Amino acid sequence: MKTSSILSACADKLEKPGAWIQGKEANLAQCSVTAIDGLTGDFDLTKEACRAICASLGVPVNVSEVLDVIRWNDAPERTQAEVVAAFRKAAQAEREAGR
Repeated sequence: MKTSSILSACADKLEKPGAWIQGKEANLAQCSVTAIDGLTGDFDLTKEACRAICASLGVPVNVSEVLDVIRWNDAPERTQAEVVAAFRKAAQAEREAGR
């Protein structure tokens, strides 16, 4: 599965009302990383998708791609619309790169 496809599918999923949360899963809502991991079921693919998000946002990888996306997702000022837009931006960049 291409990284661009993963990110696009997650954006579609997280865009639905009540689908996105900050912090851990609650009912059917998910944060950015649990949405990716739930779709891929593969840690390497999850890391690659998180790397793409960090690169697209210009967020330096401090510890790991996954932890940096979790921190970004959970920032108090973060909104669902920003998360979906970031996934779509990263998906487009990955698509243009052939990934």
